[in-house]
Order: sequence, then C-alpha cells, then structure tokens
Amino acid sequence: MTVKTEVPYSPFPGMDPYTEARSLWKGIHTQLIGELSTHQLPPLLAPAYFVDAEPSLQIHSQRDIYPDIQIMTTLSPSPSLAAGSGLAVAEPTATILTFPEDDEDEEEESAIFIRQAGSEKLVTVIEIISYSNKTAGSEKRARYLLKRRELLSSGVHLVEVDLLRWGRRVVSVLPHQPYHILVSRADEQPHSNVWSFSLADAIPDTPLPLTAPDEHVPLRLQAAYTTIYQARGFRYRLDYQKEPEPPLTEAQRAFIQTQLAAAGVRS
Repeated sequence: MTVKTEVPYSPFPGMDPYTEARSLWKGIHTQLIGELSTHQLPPLLAPAYFVDAEPSLQIHSQRDIYPDIQIMTTLSPSPSLAAGSGLAVAEPTATILTFPEDDEDEEEESAIFIRQAGSEKLVTVIEIISYSNKTAGSEKRARYLLKRRELLSSGVHLVEVDLLRWGRRVVSVLPHQPYHILVSRADEQPHSNVWSFSLADAIPDTPLPLTAPDEHVPLRLQAAYTTIYQARGFRYRLDYQKEPEPPLTEAQRAFIQTQLAAAGVRS
C-alpha cells in the first residue's frame, strides 16, 4: 500500500528565486492567472463581480487571439482502401494551411479582468508582469506601456504584480527591493500604492481595488503561489545546489545559502 505524504513547502518564506527561471516562468505566470481567476477570487467576489482570464494588455486589442488558419479546399470523398489493407479511419473534412505564429506571438499571455455583474463594466485588471514586459526596447513592452497608459486614464483600477528580479521595471521609481505589487486606483491617479518586499518576506496580501463599498477583498498571491509550487513538485524538481537565474546580489546569495542550509537541501 502506498502512503500519501504531504508535498513539502519551498525553503523560502515567499518567492522562491529558483522559480524565476525563464524556462519555468511562463508556466508559473499562466498558473497564477488560473489559480487566482478560478479558485481564489470568484468565491470572494461573487455575485457582485465576474472574474475572467483574458489577453494581457501587451496583446493587440484588435488581434484575434486564436491561431491564424485558412481553409483552402473542401475535399471530395477519397476511394476506400481495399479490405484488409489497414484499419479504418475517418476522412478529413478539409485541407488547410496553418501558418506558424511569429516570435512576438509565441509568448502570448493572459491577465485577470474583473467586471461588475449585470453591466459587465470593467472595474479592475490584474497583470502578472512577464519577462517580455521587462525587456527594454521590445515591441511587447512598448505595447504594454501604451495600453497601460490608456487603461489608467479610462477609470479602471490596475494591479501590477512584479515577481521577477530581472529586467527593466514598468515603473522606474520604486523602493530598492526585488519584488513589487503596484496598486493604481482610478480615483487616486496619478498616485499609486506600492508593496515592495524581499526574498526574506512572504508575498503580502494587498487590497484589491473595486467599486465602493466592496473594498475589503484581499489579493492573496502567496497562497496562490504556494499552491502552484506544491502542485508542480518544485521542492523535488529544482536544483538547489546551483545558483538561480537571474543573477543575484551578494546579500541575496548569502540569504539563499542560509535558507537552503537551514532547510537541509544544501550543505
């Protein structure tokens, strides 16, 4: 009989820096959006609000988010194979050309859109910042910043979650910490509140801006992140003997060594 054991937590109190690797972050980004929009937020917001995962601000609004295909011909029935020559399969309905998406579209991402029930009025957008958002000079960053400006002037609240140490910040004037959650309320523009934290801190529960009087809903990012960390078995999969990417400061390197030694995963 197999005994089910509990999957261990991360050796770190908040962000595990090893999960910031480019090879992992796209999947974590997608799962954070899914966990928040499907499990965490709906029970807190229903029935006053709907929560959806939709294309990120970095995606062209007029662009179809599905792969481009073109139907070229409709097939006429093909002659049947001789009896016994092979297993029967269904005939295709049409022949199509499927064009590969260009490089800019390969990392298409989602964000969380919160709408008021009944009117479907967009109230809040939650963006999990990606590597492309933080790549200086990239088209995706430029598109994101443009749509961001439009959103902030449209009366919609914006929450930006930056859990990546690497890259150029979306907002340049921020406290000297590796991680940030920026809450931009439409009724407080141009001022925004920032929650900044380090590797030694848990991801803080920040207030989710909504429509008054519904102003007491927390955004529990740490709970969502921990769920994903455990579901993907990162404690067993990550190589804690190596240094994580992106590069570390000396203080971060020392803290990581202390944490991993205390957890018994590095000597």
